Amino acid sequence: MAGGAATELQRPLSEMGATARGAGAAGATHPMAVNETVIALLRPKPDLAKLATDPPAVRAAAQDVVDAPGGVGSIGSYWTEVALPVAGSWSTPGRGGAQADIVLTAPQDDIPLLFVEVDNCHETAEELADKLEKYARFYHRKVKDTAGKAQPMWRTRWTTPPGTGLENP
Repeated sequence: MAGGAATELQRPLSEMGATARGAGAAGATHPMAVNETVIALLRPKPDLAKLATDPPAVRAAAQDVVDAPGGVGSIGSYWTEVALPVAGSWSTPGRGGAQADIVLTAPQDDIPLLFVEVDNCHETAEELADKLEKYARFYHRKVKDTAGKAQPMWRTRWTTPPGTGLENP
């Protein structure tokens, strides 16, 4: 599945995130919640022409979706199950990092970088707060670029255009 997504999005397989662990054993509730969250944020619009022969109620519901405000970003704006290393590297993260359920980069919608945590009410408030702390530690982590200059690690994967307040150095 990740290979097909990598091909469709023209990204290296290494950027596609990890396979959801335990999806089959747990009924895939968390991976499905992550997918539903991406869809809710994208707010894709149906093709009304393809619904021309459907019942009026179906066409009316589809029209309501078309008339609703647009979503955020495009499918290429989203990464799922991304390791955010506070030690180690992208390919071999060390201990203490977080795994972001969703990373969104949609500067065209004024969202240069957003980490999204999707919870199915299986974690305590303390566990969620700990994850948010790990997100912050990753966000502030610096690494040296090829010129030896320190820069935030996240900028080695995601860039931000001028005017966002998070411009690349």
